[in-house]
Amino acid sequence: MFARLIAAIRRAVAFGGPADGSPAAVQEEHDAQDEIDFQSLDPASQAEAGAAPMLCPVTRQELRRTDRIYQCRACRMSYSEAGWEFLRDVDHGKCCACGMRKTVVLLKQS
Repeated sequence: MFARLIAAIRRAVAFGGPADGSPAAVQEEHDAQDEIDFQSLDPASQAEAGAAPMLCPVTRQELRRTDRIYQCRACRMSYSEAGWEFLRDVDHGKCCACGMRKTVVLLKQS
């Protein structure tokens, strides 16, 4: 991925290219052209999509729809109840993903 970024920057500013300002020929590796597959971190969309189970980043417990799930409003990182209690006690309620405080709330139970 970094190779693609470097190649794009070199093309944009003609870094190391000809003095006439024409774009420099940059070779990209085939592996660098692979796209990233982004997935939603929302527990509801994960369950509906049939994807791999979501895990609490603190306790590594599987997050189920029937459990009390806490989620950061800023970055949407989800925690189990035990994981959130640990972060509240040890790290003064700071989200372990984005580092913000006072953003983690209990998701509504359906």
